Amino acid sequence: MLGTLGEERLVDVTILDCFWYHMYLNGSPKVMEWIKEKGIFSKTYTFVPIVDGGHWNLLILCNLGNSFNNNYSPCMILLDSLIISEPLKAEPTIRRFVKELYHTQGKMASSRSIASIPLLLPKVPQQRDGEECGVFMLYYIYLFLKRKKVKLLDLENEQVAKGIVMSMDPAKIVMGRPIGTVYCEVSIHYANKPDAPLFVKDDHRFRIKDAIGSHILWFRDYVLVDEAKRTLFSAGHRINQLCVGELGSVLTSGVLVSWAPH
Repeated sequence: MLGTLGEERLVDVTILDCFWYHMYLNGSPKVMEWIKEKGIFSKTYTFVPIVDGGHWNLLILCNLGNSFNNNYSPCMILLDSLIISEPLKAEPTIRRFVKELYHTQGKMASSRSIASIPLLLPKVPQQRDGEECGVFMLYYIYLFLKRKKVKLLDLENEQVAKGIVMSMDPAKIVMGRPIGTVYCEVSIHYANKPDAPLFVKDDHRFRIKDAIGSHILWFRDYVLVDEAKRTLFSAGHRINQLCVGELGSVLTSGVLVSWAPH
């Protein structure tokens, strides 16, 4: 599945072995040594498959090599296809795991710094029975890497943030309004200008720094898709919602994959 994405999408990514986290939970002393060889602090994204009690979910560690005090500071994303399993109950163990990652690799990080790393729990497609969690976990990796990475510009054509286009479906509701034909839905990952105003605001998001880790609306004309300075509109790109049915037998056909705003 990942082989279809192209090598350029995997350069800045590390995917840990599916059982390393489980072995860590069971006290294996070798796991941290194995992870150290992966060079995760030189990567933007590290995917950590988690299996606990027979249930799979996915932890994504972002920007671990960056300072805690800049616009590209570390964050964590937890994706779970069975939200009723209360995934956040694993947060203390996850933070202990991350703290050991820092210490094993000789990185300075206090308990307070580790506790300050945001742990995001976006709304993601949910499984329909008790046997699909592993497949969903793999598809979350695929979907995350598949999305179109873009730069967001302000009215002066200055870059204010980096993110991923999630949808251009005109009927989809984001920030309380349909996307329509002028906007697109974008997930914000990095803030180049944290205090830059959003084009569309709501009750708790007014500036770029308020929108990190969430989904917002942005004018298509000010979404840069490549270094040739083409916007979504001028390039004629049409980034549609991905359907689980596109992968045939991988998931049940007809389930719309959509990262809902939160």
